[in-house]
Amino acid sequence: MLKQKIVVIKTHDNKTITIKEENKINVLLSVINNSKVWTGPVTTPSTLYKMNLFDSSNKRIAEILYNLGNYFSIEINNKSFELTNIDKESLNTILNK
Repeated sequence: MLKQKIVVIKTHDNKTITIKEENKINVLLSVINNSKVWTGPVTTPSTLYKMNLFDSSNKRIAEILYNLGNYFSIEINNKSFELTNIDKESLNTILNK
């Protein structure tokens, strides 16, 4: 597991949500870890949430785009992945403040 400190989320309507609570960050990491890597073609709808995950040194370690409830586009260590089968219910516990 990554040593994390903060998640900053920018919504489609330019609101910012900052998450520092360890349990909420762990929910996000769990949703990511339990998603499946998608290898097929991707239709890119507009991004609903743009999330940046920072480590305990305040260095950005991942950028995650959440696309209209369908999948994550995630970039970590300069590699990009598309993730699907997202647990939307768990994710909504941290996105709906």
